[in-house]
Amino acid sequence: MDSVIAKVGCDKGDNAAILACMQSADLKALLTAQGDFVAANPDNLAPFAPTAGDANSPNAIYPRTFQKSADENKLASVPMLYGGTRNEIRLYIAYFWQAAQAMRGPAIDKDTFASTWLPAFFPGMAPEGGTYAEKIAAEYTPMGGFKKPTDPPEVLGTLMSDFGGKFPINNCLYQHVADTITGKTGSKALHYWEFADEEAPVLGVGIAKPYPDFTLGSVHSAELNYVFPNLDNTTKIAGPELGRKSQELADQMLAYWAAFVKSGEPVVKDLPAWPKYTGPTSAMRLEPGNVATYDAAAHHRCAFWKGLYSEILN
Repeated sequence: MDSVIAKVGCDKGDNAAILACMQSADLKALLTAQGDFVAANPDNLAPFAPTAGDANSPNAIYPRTFQKSADENKLASVPMLYGGTRNEIRLYIAYFWQAAQAMRGPAIDKDTFASTWLPAFFPGMAPEGGTYAEKIAAEYTPMGGFKKPTDPPEVLGTLMSDFGGKFPINNCLYQHVADTITGKTGSKALHYWEFADEEAPVLGVGIAKPYPDFTLGSVHSAELNYVFPNLDNTTKIAGPELGRKSQELADQMLAYWAAFVKSGEPVVKDLPAWPKYTGPTSAMRLEPGNVATYDAAAHHRCAFWKGLYSEILN
C-alpha cells in the first residue's frame, strides 16, 4: 500500500503523521491512487482488507485471525448460518474483463487463461511435480479446448469460485472453515448454505457498465437482493424486481432466516428440512424450485483442490 500513500503525498513522517495525512487526503486523489494500484496488481483480488493483530499492531481491526482462534480453541460455539454463493468469483473476473476493455489489464481469453491468469493466482510448483497452473488447466479446460470467447472468463470464474488460490472467498475453503468450526467447538448448531440462483440480477446491481458478455450467475453478493429488495450499486435502491421463481426463493430464504433468528434453527413448516452441518453433503442448496441438501464438495471438485493444497484445506 506504500504506493497509494506516496501517490497522495502522505509518505513522510511517523505512523501518526501518515495516518493524519491519509485521513485528511482528498477523496478523489485517494480513489485515483487506489484504482492505479489495483490496475498495477491484477492478481490481487483484495488489496484493501482488514488486518488482524493485538492492540499494539498498526491498523489491527481483528484481535486475531480465524486460524489463530481455531488453534487456541477460542472459537465460539453458537448457532450459525454460514455459506456463500456458487459463482462467487465470476463477479471479480467481470471486473478484470472491464479493466481489459479499458486497456488497464490483460485480456481473459484462450491464450492468456493458462499462460497469464492461472500462474498469477496459482503460482509455483505443485507437490507432486509440474506447476499448479498446469494441473488446474488440465482439470478445468473443456475437452477440445475453449470454443467461444466467453468460455475462458466463465471457466476462470468457476474454478476460482471452487478454490481461489490467493483469494479466500471460495466454496472449498468455506466448507473447510465449517468443518473446522464444528470440529473445534463440537458445535451442532451450524447450518451451511449455498446460494445458487443463476437468474439472480447482477448487471446494474453488482456491476456497472460496460457489462461483460459472459454468464455471471450467482456471483458474490447476488443473494443480497433476496433479503434487501431492489438493492443495487447506487444510492437510489433501484435494482430490478426479482423474477417469479427467484421471488419464491427469496420468500423461502427469508422464512428460514427469520426462523433461525427466532429459535437458532432454520425450521419452517412446509419447507424442505435443513439439517445441521455434518459435512459437505449436508449443505443446503438455495436454488429456485430445487431447495435441498446436496454434495457441495463434489460440485466444487474439493477433492482435486485438497490434493493440490492440502496444507490449506486439510
